[in-house]
Amino acid sequence: MSELALSAGALIEEIAAKGFDLTEKDDGSPATTADTSAEALITAGLSEAFPGIQIIGEEAVSRGGPGPVGGVFFLVDPLDGTREFLKRNGNYTVNIALISDHLPVAGVVYAPALGRLFVTTGPDEAVEIAIAAGERCDIAEAIAKGKVLKTAAVPEGTPQRALISQSHADPETLAYLKSKGCASIAVGSSFKFCMIAAGEADLYPRFGPTSAWDTAAGQAILEQAGGSVWDEDGRRLSYARAADTPFGYTLKNPAFIAHASKDVPAFDVHRS
Repeated sequence: MSELALSAGALIEEIAAKGFDLTEKDDGSPATTADTSAEALITAGLSEAFPGIQIIGEEAVSRGGPGPVGGVFFLVDPLDGTREFLKRNGNYTVNIALISDHLPVAGVVYAPALGRLFVTTGPDEAVEIAIAAGERCDIAEAIAKGKVLKTAAVPEGTPQRALISQSHADPETLAYLKSKGCASIAVGSSFKFCMIAAGEADLYPRFGPTSAWDTAAGQAILEQAGGSVWDEDGRRLSYARAADTPFGYTLKNPAFIAHASKDVPAFDVHRS
């Protein structure tokens, strides 16, 4: 998955340099040739490496699908933070996650413009690798030498460093953070999960709409680094959740809070 994320990131930066077409999806969100080309690359690579495992990609779903899902599948967002990509502010990522029994068990997040790759490497371990888009390397060696990620403990009495969406901050989330007395930083894409995993932030509440491919890879990395992601019922955020839909599940996320600690009190999950 890491090599595919790197290849997709290099392709995205190449397309950005040459120019690209911009369209609008049915939900009003933007899509570019970078989104579709990167998803085609990732889907082809995963299909070859893991034949038989279903792949659910954001762009494919936007065109209709995916139909029934199995117990194990990939979630792909080839360019998370398209609005940030259009602004060229660096806060966009390639997300690839492996889901088993509704939970993320492995994930890769690559921020090509920032040269930061985040990878789960085993139970309770994730690493960060500094690698520029298009840079060649022995990925196995790079992962072995990567910086081990560990969430930071918040000293008692210190305001938590909270992250909010750069393009989708909603009033309910802002009100929640105000009630908690948190200082907030606006950041785009799944990079927010990785910042918490790297000890650069403490909290990411999201009460506005998101989809499974927006969060699964970042959740995998954060949880392996010592953090957690809770839904509004105080349960781990899960995917292909049961719902009253034609196929009996949804890829839309409920409200959630990503946190640097695994021991988040239940009351802290619920909105004030």
